[in-house]
Amino acid sequence: MTSIERVSTAEERTELQVRLNRLPSVGLRMRRGFQTALLQWAVALLVFVLAWGLLAWVAAKLTHMSFGWQSPSAFLTLAAGAALSAAYSAVSTMRWMSRWPDARPRVDRDIAAGLVTEEHVEFEAVKRFQEPEHGGLIYFLRTSDERVFVLYDHESQDLGVQSQDPLGSRFRPRVHFRLVRAPSSRFVLSRSFSGPVLELHDPVELTASPGQWPETDEFCEIRWDELESRLGRKEHC
Repeated sequence: MTSIERVSTAEERTELQVRLNRLPSVGLRMRRGFQTALLQWAVALLVFVLAWGLLAWVAAKLTHMSFGWQSPSAFLTLAAGAALSAAYSAVSTMRWMSRWPDARPRVDRDIAAGLVTEEHVEFEAVKRFQEPEHGGLIYFLRTSDERVFVLYDHESQDLGVQSQDPLGSRFRPRVHFRLVRAPSSRFVLSRSFSGPVLELHDPVELTASPGQWPETDEFCEIRWDELESRLGRKEHC
C-alpha cells in the first residue's frame, strides 16, 4: 500500500462541504438527545408502574399488605420510580450520545487544510460474506503482505431490500484499488478499481452480529485464514 497527501481538488472540497451541511448541528444533536431521554424516561416509568402494580396486587392477595395506589406511601413510591427512571434514561442517553460523536469539527479542519490522502492498494484475493437479513455483501480483500481490507457492497444491500438478487450487484473488485479520503474526518470522497478482476467464489454466510462486523474502507485486525471462523460459516453441499 502507498499513501500520499496532496491538495484537494475543487470537486473534493465541494463534496466535503456537502457532507458538512448534512451533518446534524449541535442544537439538533441536543434536541435528539432530549427527545431520546424523554422517551426512555416515559417507557422506564411505565415499566416501573406496571411492576409496582403487579407486586402490590400479589402482596395484597398473599399478605393483605397494601402499598399500591391507595396506600399512604403511593406518592413517595411514584416519586422514587420517576427519579430512578430519570436517572436510567439520563445515563442511557449519555452513553448513546457518546457513541454518536460530532464529526463537524473534524470536517471543518479538513476543509480548512485543503488536503486529502490518496491511498493505492493492490489485492491478491477476495472473500465475500453475505448477511442473512437482506443478503448484502461484505468483501474482504487480501494484500500481498497478508493484510485484510474491508469494503461493503451497498448496491447488493439495496437489491436485497427491493426483493431482488443481491448477487446481481455490479460491484466487481479488481487488483488495483484507489481511495481518496479526508485525513481528519476519515470521510471517503472517492474509490475506484482498475486492472484484472479478482476471482469470486460463493459467499460465506455471515453469522456474526452487526456489532462485530468490521468497518468498511478500513483494514481489519482479523487474519485472512480466520475470517470464516470468526464471522460466519460456509455452506457445505
